Amino acid sequence: MNLYDKLSPEAVKVLDQEMIKYPYSTTALIRGLKENRYCLDLTLNQCHRVAAVFGFECTLTNIINFFE
Repeated sequence: MNLYDKLSPEAVKVLDQEMIKYPYSTTALIRGLKENRYCLDLTLNQCHRVAAVFGFECTLTNIINFFE
């Protein structure tokens, strides 16, 4: 199961809304989530984007907790 599959339906809706406003960066983020199985495999840029999109501070603990 990749990181995208771990997202809740509400989180997928947020990504859909982001796709309208920021199609290129959201597409890159979704691609990164689909290519990785573990949150520690994300790049720093991808982690920052996840935190920005879902409205939390970009810390290792927050990233790990988001994907649990």
